[in-house]
Order: sequence, then C-alpha cells, then structure tokens
Amino acid sequence: MVRHFGLAIGLTLAAGCSLATIPNGVVLCSSGTCPSGFACEADGRCWQLGTGPDAGPPVDGGKPDAGPGDAGNDGGADAGSDGSSAFDCGITDAGGCVICSTDGVFPDLLYPRWGLGGVCLKQTNGSETFDRVYAVGGFDPSGTETSSVQLDELDTGNAWSPVGNANLTPRSFFSVVSNAFIGLIAFGGEDLTTGMVLGDTVIFPSDVAPIPTSGWVEASPVLLQPRENHAAVVEANGGAVITCGGSAEGIPLGTCETLSLETDLDGGWEEGPQLVYERDGLSMALGSDGNVYAFSGSGSNPTGLTNWEMLGTDGGWGCPGTCPQMNSGHVFGAAVAVGTKIYVMGGVAEPADQTSNNTVEYIDVTNLAAGWQEVAGMLTARAYFAAVATPEGTIRVFGGHGGPLNSCTIANVEEYSPSSNTWR
Repeated sequence: MVRHFGLAIGLTLAAGCSLATIPNGVVLCSSGTCPSGFACEADGRCWQLGTGPDAGPPVDGGKPDAGPGDAGNDGGADAGSDGSSAFDCGITDAGGCVICSTDGVFPDLLYPRWGLGGVCLKQTNGSETFDRVYAVGGFDPSGTETSSVQLDELDTGNAWSPVGNANLTPRSFFSVVSNAFIGLIAFGGEDLTTGMVLGDTVIFPSDVAPIPTSGWVEASPVLLQPRENHAAVVEANGGAVITCGGSAEGIPLGTCETLSLETDLDGGWEEGPQLVYERDGLSMALGSDGNVYAFSGSGSNPTGLTNWEMLGTDGGWGCPGTCPQMNSGHVFGAAVAVGTKIYVMGGVAEPADQTSNNTVEYIDVTNLAAGWQEVAGMLTARAYFAAVATPEGTIRVFGGHGGPLNSCTIANVEEYSPSSNTWR
C-alpha cells in the first residue's frame, strides 16, 4: 500500500509553528512552549511577543454562531460549537496542529479535514434554487478517515451544516463530481482501515430540502482500475465523467476511464484515452473551450511535473502548441476554471517535499501561447484540499494540509476574487 507523507498528521507539534509559515495566534501549543520570539498565551496559541490576547475566556460558552474566534480578548463569538459534537477551533487541537480562521470572514469547516473531496452544485426545488458547496470524506485531525458530509449553503450566509444519513464508506484521496439530475458521484480512493485502494462508485442523489438526507447508495459501475489521488471532471456536454491518473498500490497511473451519465450509469466505466504522462496527485479542469486539461502530479521518477496536457478534439491527450511549462509543480494541488482561465494552486512542488505551497498560477485557454501567469497566493499554504468555483465567479478553497512538515490539518475557508486578485 502506498504511504503518503501526509499521514504524519497525528503527530503533535509541541513546539508550535514558525511565524513565517503560520500567522499569529493560529497554532495551538499543547505543551506551553513556542518558537523563539513567541509565547504560549492564555488562549493556548502561539503569539509573537507583545501581540497576544488577554487572559480572558477563549469562547463565549454559547451555541454555534459562525462568528470569528474571539481568542479571549474581543468578546466575540467562538469558531465552533460549545455543547455539540462539532469541533471547536477556539479551544481544541484534536491531538495535532490545527489551522483555523483568524478573521472569521468565512466560517471554518465543522471540523478540520484533509484528503477530502469538494463540489459546488446548484439544486432546484420548484421555484427555489440552492447553491451548495459540499465537503466529503477525508481524514480528521487524528488521522482517522471519515464518512461525514457537510454543506455550505451559499444563499443563506455561508454556514456549514452536517448532512444526515450519509452512509458513505470512509475514504480519502478519492474523486467526487456533481450532476444536477444525479447528485454527487464519488469513486475510488483509499480505505485506510483495510489498506485497500478502492474501485467502487457511490452516489448521493439530488435532494434539496432542507438538508439532503437521502444517503449514499452504491452504484453498479466499478472502476476498471482501482485508484487513489486521481482527478476527474464532467465533460462539456455533461454527458460523461472522465477520471485520470492517480496511483494503484504506489504505482503512478497514466490511464483514464469514462462513465456515461446518460444511461443511469448502466454503461459502466469504459477505457478512455491514455495520458501522455503518468500523473499521481494530478489536478484536472474543464476549460471554457470545452477541452479537458490535466496538470502536474508526479510520475515514476518520482518528480513533481511542471508540464500539462489537453484532451484534444481528435480524442487523444497531447501538448498543444508550444505548451509552456508551469512555474512550479502542484502535486496534490487543485485546478479550477473561471471564465477563460484555469487556475492551478497549492500542493507540493515534489512528492517528497514536506512543505505545502500557497502558489497560484493560471493559463488562459484562449491564449495558451502566453503561458502561465502567477497571481496572489492563498493566505494559507495547503495540499490535499478541495477547491470549487462559485456562481459568483470566485474560487473557494477549504481543508487540506499545511504548516511545517505538512503536519497541520486545516479547517479554514478562503475565497479568491479574480477581478481584484485578492484572497479573503
């Protein structure tokens, strides 16, 4: 079974994290010690000397209110749930380093997770329309795989809610896509309990009001090749899913498979055109030109790839034109299309690298020859995270791994605005 550098998440960082990597007051210090120039304050976090909070209570003791963490000095709301089963970022580190929101612009996930899947799905119920972001599966901070699903109702103030009766086999490093008529479709990944790389396909049917409760059901299609760390998109006409790359028992894959969405999935997974390069930990996106793109990942060398390829109209993968190289590798990163641009972000430069990056770059599919342009980096460096495009033309990222040696689990949510080139 392949082992990932990220599985060190269960280790507690007793000495905290450096300011260069993690902002003030984010890292929890369970041992009472912090790096030089920092102090472990009354809120249990590492603060640069002279900047910490007062010794007031770290949480308000009330119900969840989705407000920013008050860190004990502003009388504000806590970041989680006092008296429910939800993770409370304000007082709990769950046995490891946890990165939470410092400004409260967007509520944290109900609990930190990495190796998860995420989609944005518009659902309708009569005259009502719901724009929802789903966070699915992955690992919690203790390194335990989870089957939980939570959603963020974008139309009602960005508040995460648990989805009941999910019935999903716990998994990580899988792919999930969405279809307005079918719902969420998840496939592959790793079941750490059994050590198995998965090949199953499961569906969470569309169910809109008030919170989806229909539960996951197993579909008949089984991947031709069980895989993890793969990527997937729904093709331009919405008629099929294409998934590519990843690995099987530690061996990088260059194969692709397709699944028709027009026959109630009865047609099963079929062999698709093979990538030019084997790509473990790649990312994929559908361009506004209707072409499917695959980025980065790592091959059998292993090295982080800075090249990319496109599935052309001739039905084969290739490097269009001069195919300019990316500025850096984004292994276990993410790719999101907004307008004519595809943004590739985060991940690690090399598979053996223990440091996530916050780098974001884009290519314009209407001018591929212009190459890659770097834009403002994410506020939090992360790998193994989820990223989606919203109906407003922004990019949401959530969860993942970060911090020194990728040992911190991330709970926070950030949003990028291409029009202003800013993250918040």
